[in-house]
Amino acid sequence: EGLGRRLDPAFSLDAHIEPMARRMMRRLSSPRRVIASGWKDVRRLVIGLPRDLRRIVMRARRGGFKIELDLRRLEDFGHQLDRSANRVTVGLITSALIVGTSIAMTIDTGPTLLGLPVLGLFGFGTSFTIGVMLLWSILRSGRR
Repeated sequence: EGLGRRLDPAFSLDAHIEPMARRMMRRLSSPRRVIASGWKDVRRLVIGLPRDLRRIVMRARRGGFKIELDLRRLEDFGHQLDRSANRVTVGLITSALIVGTSIAMTIDTGPTLLGLPVLGLFGFGTSFTIGVMLLWSILRSGRR
């Protein structure tokens, strides 16, 4: 197009290509061509169908069907689902431990450390440790 404009400043490549492109599109998408192509496909199907059915029936009679499954993706999905379920379970247990520990902190019986119930401190410490381990596991698996 650049060379054409240098030779003739009024040159427009679009004006030359458009009529040719329209003719080509009309020819390719004409109803006659679409119908002919469709009939060709139907004809191939009708001609090949009895042969294909005969082959299928013969293999079925001989017991020769093989079904191959690629279970690797399914196994990967199962591992991911298992890991997710484990994390949800650990999260729920940690949440329950935090709630139970909070309730235990309100009870004034039992040994105390710095004025706080030892059982409550132990529960919060355990919850914190489990939560950090769960977070570490999630962050570490995201790097792979």
